[in-house]
Amino acid sequence: LGASHRFRDFAVDVITMNEVFATERLLPEQIMTAAQHFRALKDSTKLEHWLDYQVVLQPQWHEKAERVRNCLIEAKKVSSQALIAEGYTGPELGAAIKATQLQVIAARLEII
Repeated sequence: LGASHRFRDFAVDVITMNEVFATERLLPEQIMTAAQHFRALKDSTKLEHWLDYQVVLQPQWHEKAERVRNCLIEAKKVSSQALIAEGYTGPELGAAIKATQLQVIAARLEII
């Protein structure tokens, strides 16, 4: 159809994320998957577009979208420097960052 790559990519993102968030309950792993898929811990623009799209199509998603946003704000605060100070390096550092971010997201979901 000659659709731009941007629109095609967004359609793929919608399908992918709809599969990830297929459960009724919001899970930490879903948020981490979305954060990784959209690279949202560096730039949340694409994730924000997807969340806005979800809310427009499904107004009941408003609360879920806010919860995802709040979790990502907290996950962005995870400091690699603190983990380096604990002795993590290389691939272990990456795994420690991800594990810590997942813990922060899980804790935030329990608070909300």
